[in-house]
Amino acid sequence: MKGKAARRRSAARDESGEADGTPSIQLTCDLCGRVCRDERLLKIHQRNCRGVEPPEEGKDTVQVVRAMMAAFEDDRREMLRFMADRDERLMRTMEARQSPEPAQPSGPHPGIEVGTMPPPQPPTPAHAEKPQAGNGSKGSAIPTISKDELKKLVEEEMSSHTPDNRAMEEKVSSEISNVMAWAQGRLSEQEARVNELAAKLEELVDNRRFSWMAKNVDKLDNRLDSVMDEIGYGEILDVSKIPPNILEIVYQTTLEDIVREMGKTRSAQEVGSIVEQTLEDVRRNTSGSELFEYNGRKLTTRGLAKTVEQGLISAKQVQTTYSELLTKLLERVPEYKPKNFQAMIKIKSQEYAVDMVTQFIGRMDRMERAIDNFSQMVAALSSQTASRYMQVKESADALSKTIEGKADTSSFEDMRIKIEQLSNEVSRLSAKVELSAGVAEPVVEAPMPAVEELVSEPPAPEYSESEKLVISKLSGKELSESALKKGVESFVGAVEAKAAIASLVEKGVVEIHKSGKKKRYRLVEREPEAKPGEIAPVDEMAAGETRPEHSGTEGSEPEGVSEDAQPSATIEAEVEPPKEEEGFTVTEFEARVLEALGEGATTQQIRGKLPDLKYTEVLKALRVLIDAGLVSSETKGRSTRYFTVDKGHRNEEVKEDA
Repeated sequence: MKGKAARRRSAARDESGEADGTPSIQLTCDLCGRVCRDERLLKIHQRNCRGVEPPEEGKDTVQVVRAMMAAFEDDRREMLRFMADRDERLMRTMEARQSPEPAQPSGPHPGIEVGTMPPPQPPTPAHAEKPQAGNGSKGSAIPTISKDELKKLVEEEMSSHTPDNRAMEEKVSSEISNVMAWAQGRLSEQEARVNELAAKLEELVDNRRFSWMAKNVDKLDNRLDSVMDEIGYGEILDVSKIPPNILEIVYQTTLEDIVREMGKTRSAQEVGSIVEQTLEDVRRNTSGSELFEYNGRKLTTRGLAKTVEQGLISAKQVQTTYSELLTKLLERVPEYKPKNFQAMIKIKSQEYAVDMVTQFIGRMDRMERAIDNFSQMVAALSSQTASRYMQVKESADALSKTIEGKADTSSFEDMRIKIEQLSNEVSRLSAKVELSAGVAEPVVEAPMPAVEELVSEPPAPEYSESEKLVISKLSGKELSESALKKGVESFVGAVEAKAAIASLVEKGVVEIHKSGKKKRYRLVEREPEAKPGEIAPVDEMAAGETRPEHSGTEGSEPEGVSEDAQPSATIEAEVEPPKEEEGFTVTEFEARVLEALGEGATTQQIRGKLPDLKYTEVLKALRVLIDAGLVSSETKGRSTRYFTVDKGHRNEEVKEDA
């Protein structure tokens, strides 16, 4: 009731002011010229207008857009509020003009009992005639009126107010037109500002300042494509074709990262109990969990690569065990995201290849230095052998001339026989020297050949890349057929791997050891072998060590080689033919070598029976025994075997020599 009364009083004041003709005060903004309804709205509007400043040159476009949008929103809200207030005021004015205000009771209204309330009576018009005193009715009685009369009275009352209502309608219409025109103007201004802003945005988009963003986006797109290609996104990875060493490295790295991440939020004791419990759970479900072990500090892989290479467990089974172990560990650190498995495989493969190449380069450097040393030794021995041969030949020629000068007629025949014997002896010695030096018999008149001509290098065996890969896989170990094929097929095709293995078996480089239905491959042990025309270099080795592969055939007699594997300074000029003297005694050292020979043995077998002897000592003893006629040698291919010679056989050889 109070709200309605206030609205009526406000409308009455507006009506009285308009009726009196007093001009209403218009409050306009000093900044933008907008008309405000009261002083409070004017202050608020002016404060908002001061906050909106024109955009400066070089100002950020985003800030300008935000300021324009805020100003537009303020104008829109103000216009809507102004329209709503104006509509409400017009409605109140029209209601006050059309409906009379009901009479208010002067005093408190007495209570009326229920059922005694009189029926409602229509209101009496103000201009109704007063009752006449002479008609016999009381002064307070209400005259009766018919419906037609009531309708007529209402029409008269409405007709009396019609001119004012029309004027009000015209005034409201004019005000509405003014408001619409003002709103249309504001909308036009905002539309112009929006169009200007759109043009500026288009200009900025086309500007070169945004070109670097497009370039960076293109670079990022290309980088993402390359990274996806590197990690093998969408490719199917076959773990059976991955080398076991790389698998072991990737497993080790990933598990160490997870344990390290757990250690950031937990104590070492808690991490240890979690890892051990996880390993126990995995051990109950899958096989191969014994390859993963926790040593109190980190989770390690124990002999995983060797186990897979030997065929004791498949790579797929190990991958299954690793996946389950990884899943259970990640449940304890859900916020940690492990590295991509395929990317780790590729990265570790590259690192492994680089490490292996570095190791191979180091080994090749050491081999080159050793070959250079051997070449120098062979050249020195060849030079010494050639010089001693020429000295022996010159001595024989001088002796022949001396004998011819001193011989008389009576002893000429005897001298001739002795000279022939001496010539035969020299020929025999020359043949032996030529055999040891590997050179052809020189002509007496010809000049001395150079050292380079005396040294002949046999062609080294050539292997293909796949054969070299097989040899490197079998170096120092023995592999099953499946493990060898898997290791080779990870680098070359299956057909090339099979052909390389068959070729090496045919050449005698690789031998097959059968155990039931299974086949195991290993390299054939080679004994030291001297090249034609060279003396085998002998290196001093400790007891129990083995000779390196492809170091020469065992049993070759190194002429002029001392016990400490260095070429001797001189070679005996006068070498007598091997014969057994009656006073020859076998030392204890030589007796042990004879006992180790048995029915026949190589130098490796002799050293296996006599581990306390050096390789050079065995060769020296064999040389003495061969010169004494107690031992004979037999060479087949690259291997040399030594046999003991019985006394009767040796006597026959001595008689033949005599």
